[in-house]
Amino acid sequence: MQWLKHAFAVEHPESIRTTAQQERVVQRICQAVVRRQLTTPALFALNVSRPLNYLGAQGLHFLSPLISTVVDTDGHKHLASFLEQRGSIDYICRRIEQLADDVAEPDQRAIGDDDSKCKAHQSVLVRVEDTAVNDECPMPKDDRNPND
Repeated sequence: MQWLKHAFAVEHPESIRTTAQQERVVQRICQAVVRRQLTTPALFALNVSRPLNYLGAQGLHFLSPLISTVVDTDGHKHLASFLEQRGSIDYICRRIEQLADDVAEPDQRAIGDDDSKCKAHQSVLVRVEDTAVNDECPMPKDDRNPND
């Protein structure tokens, strides 16, 4: 009965092994997703299709002759062999999130860490504060009718 002990064993998703070519292909795909600002739809689609990653890899292998007529590189073969691994979808999701965070960091530095408003918001706030609002009349003093 020793042979039955590991009959249904699966590898852990964290134990993914990638080659340099696979990492390059995944990196290009993830950068294209983040550059087109499709992070959320891509993560959703990846998580929904997680159980089908092996089937998708087999589909890529099946369509390999057709794909090779359109694309010159062997990237689709490397992607297919990468998708055969159990943790490939998690790896791609983590990579997309890292790239999206790297893109978002410069935006956060531009806004500032002290919760200061940008100049456009400050000018709007100054205009609102300068308007003398009466309980009855919401118009600034300069725009009111002098006869009132």
